[in-house]
Amino acid sequence: MKNYVLRRAEIRDYDAVSAIRQSTIGGEYFERTFHEERVNSHYYFAVLEIDHTLVGYAIMEFTPPDAALTEIAVLPQKQRK
Repeated sequence: MKNYVLRRAEIRDYDAVSAIRQSTIGGEYFERTFHEERVNSHYYFAVLEIDHTLVGYAIMEFTPPDAALTEIAVLPQKQRK
């Protein structure tokens, strides 16, 4: 059985998130932007791990009364699985 973990992004996730973004959306994920979105109270930056491997992420923005999914990406080899 696979072990799925959805959790808040941490500093150690930058390299994996950057690689996922590059392989899906394209373009560089600037380290400064990563850290700002990770700690900003209006954002929730989540990562998904399967068996201790980071395979995707999502960034949600909350500005009451609205909320928006601003970015979502999953490693190509894990999509539609």
